Amino acid sequence: MKNYKNVIKPSLLKESDNTLVLDVVPLPELHLLMKIVTVCSQLLCNQPAVTNWFKASGIIFHGYNGGGLDGRNSNKVLKKLETCSSFVIEECPDYLPLVDLLMKFNSVVKSCFGMELLDGYGMAFEDFKNELKVQVFSYDKT
Repeated sequence: MKNYKNVIKPSLLKESDNTLVLDVVPLPELHLLMKIVTVCSQLLCNQPAVTNWFKASGIIFHGYNGGGLDGRNSNKVLKKLETCSSFVIEECPDYLPLVDLLMKFNSVVKSCFGMELLDGYGMAFEDFKNELKVQVFSYDKT
């Protein structure tokens, strides 16, 4: 920012220029939760039956800041994944991989998004990361 004369005060971080910000400042859990659940939910809602299921389940997309799910509604999606999975299997089985991805992310949330890391958090993260790679690759091909 200093190269564009867009800095008012000196940096709060006292690190070398070789240090990445992500090595010093943790990622905000809430925003990770909202973004991942929103993107998967929006893809699921490409199927009108799933959109109706979301509405019937009381899951509401907000209209501000570009739309999406807030933290409360993101957590609702994760809590209702078993029901959502059953619904998707019956109505639109092609969308089941997205529900599976959300289930893997839910394992990450349960094991990492709290005051303490639970046993198995590394495996939960690896499972989610691997599933995400599979999903991104499959959507890139279509």
